[in-house]
Amino acid sequence: MTAIHNPFKLIMTTFVSYLGGSAGDMFTASCNGIDLTDTDGFRRRKIVTASNKVYTIKHQDNCIRSGEISLDKAIADVPFEFVSTHLFNELCDNKVLNIIVHDKQVLDRIIQRQMWLQRLTLKKDDGNIATYVYNLCLAKQFINASKFWFAFSKKIAIDRMADKIQSQRYQKLDFSKLFTNDFVGSLNDQHFTTNTGILELNHNAWIQRQPLLSDNDVIDSICEKFITYKWSNNDRI
Repeated sequence: MTAIHNPFKLIMTTFVSYLGGSAGDMFTASCNGIDLTDTDGFRRRKIVTASNKVYTIKHQDNCIRSGEISLDKAIADVPFEFVSTHLFNELCDNKVLNIIVHDKQVLDRIIQRQMWLQRLTLKKDDGNIATYVYNLCLAKQFINASKFWFAFSKKIAIDRMADKIQSQRYQKLDFSKLFTNDFVGSLNDQHFTTNTGILELNHNAWIQRQPLLSDNDVIDSICEKFITYKWSNNDRI
């Protein structure tokens, strides 16, 4: 794996804020000069690299939101300029690339892919919605639980994207061309030119591994996870 980065802590960090999925990881790695095509970086249809955590704080987002750790502490040991995160409002006056998607069909595809792959997090004491789904699963109404969970989660993602689109706080980058060969060109048109040569290489490899899914495919995937979970022994997926 090749990378272009400063071995010392950079004074200015650029946060890449996006809703989720490997596209944001691929983009952030590219911005940092990391060539993912010379690694096993695209296994299982998503980016999995040994160095993934060195340019992301996503695994600490919840702790930052709750105030358990500070944003400065979370990025203290990150040697790269570009850092990926799901945070948005918490970034305040920092330098941020706000990743948005205006195209509804593209946003739907991003949400479908993310929910098809993701490890579900569901606790019976996480509120009325989670309790409702949990009880449906206990009653073995798995397909109803899956449809409800998908619709609810999709609405949250759409609402969060609407907030990001409406915000005027940060520089916006529209990923509406994400699933086309015009993706890098569309970023150039938005005056983003950082390491776009490496980004084009990484994106060309990434896009070849993106499945075409339907809502039913996603619901079936969620349902399979619900069915195979040992509900009698635990209260969380």
